[in-house]
Amino acid sequence: MGFPIMTTARDERWVCRGCGGCCRGNLVPLHNDDLQRLRSQHWEKHPEFADHSFLARQGLFSRRYRLAQHGDGTCVFLGKDHLCRIHRDFGFHEKPLVCRMYPMQIVPLEKKAILTLRRSCPAAAAGEGKRIAEYLAEARKYVKIRPLLAEPASPPAIAKKQSLPWSDFIMIAETLADLVNDQKYPLSRRLVHGLCLCNLLEECRLTNLDAGELRELVSFFAKAAKLKAEEMYLNPVDPGTVAGVLLRQAIAAYLRLHPLYGTHESWQERWFLYISAFAFTSGKGSVPALNTAFPEAKFADVEKRIPEPLDHTVQALFNDYFESHLSSKQYAIVNRPGWPLLDKFRSLALAFPVALWMLRYFSGNAPPTKETAIAIITTMDRGQGYAPLTGAHHRQKIASLKSMQALEKLIIWYERGSNF
Repeated sequence: MGFPIMTTARDERWVCRGCGGCCRGNLVPLHNDDLQRLRSQHWEKHPEFADHSFLARQGLFSRRYRLAQHGDGTCVFLGKDHLCRIHRDFGFHEKPLVCRMYPMQIVPLEKKAILTLRRSCPAAAAGEGKRIAEYLAEARKYVKIRPLLAEPASPPAIAKKQSLPWSDFIMIAETLADLVNDQKYPLSRRLVHGLCLCNLLEECRLTNLDAGELRELVSFFAKAAKLKAEEMYLNPVDPGTVAGVLLRQAIAAYLRLHPLYGTHESWQERWFLYISAFAFTSGKGSVPALNTAFPEAKFADVEKRIPEPLDHTVQALFNDYFESHLSSKQYAIVNRPGWPLLDKFRSLALAFPVALWMLRYFSGNAPPTKETAIAIITTMDRGQGYAPLTGAHHRQKIASLKSMQALEKLIIWYERGSNF
């Protein structure tokens, strides 16, 4: 590998707690070396795999495989003790590479790669454990095994039909990071700054500018974005009915990724989810309890409830989630393939009002706890790779919210009463 793996200046931390959370609801793709290792372990001789395979095809006609799952979404190798049976019986290094690396995430750029963390791991979401710099040597070993992990591709487009060189892409992504990481403002305001910059950039034909002109324009727009956001905060506007519908539809998808959510594939469950989709669209009556562990609540109560000012610890967890995504460019490079940068940022920003809605829902009338916040952060991070939140249908929702300037309105509306 001809370029370095680095960390950002952020204090990212993680250590494995052995909770088994990564073995629930996550698809684990297998490369040829992973398959060879698993087959050499002869799991087919175990009685529990007599009726079903430990492998599953990644598509109907695909020749690529992933680890199989039970009907509730748990990995077939997750034991009742919440430990991986491959790890227990054969050792850590005999697991698939994806499992060994998690929650480390390598973000490949043009001349370097960034090592960061996936916050779908509760310990990473909590920021507990060893500093990420202590994992650099381990990450470099994984890249030697599989060089493509850190090999840069072409940078994503900035906007539809507007692709720029790596240097210009990085400059715009870092300008967004500077706006979101500006500690002079609360998080909600910083996200709106970023959204305003996205809107201004999308109105221009960026490919007609040279590097100097583009940098000057982006710098000017970043200042203009703060002024536009200030105007929005001085005159907050109800996001409106359509924006509320689109937000709740996104919430319904995110809730299926919550750690408390459990599912068993059945026609009854599919029918229940179908009915629940109508309830989230209407936003009337009771919030469908997608799991018995979910609280009972009315849509009206959740959406009108103004929470207490958030505990500093809770607030810091959400700040870290969004700031780390921007600093590492994880949201821009490894998530939502095929999406342009500006839409990727908008989708990340939409997770903020979704998170506040879930905080109100799961906390009820009590102040949100650290544990509640961590569960919601893991939910948001899982959404970065979840098909219903990464496909064309969700992107159309983002486009509709953008056309109404409703993303900014939703963020401002839902942060009322919190100290974001």
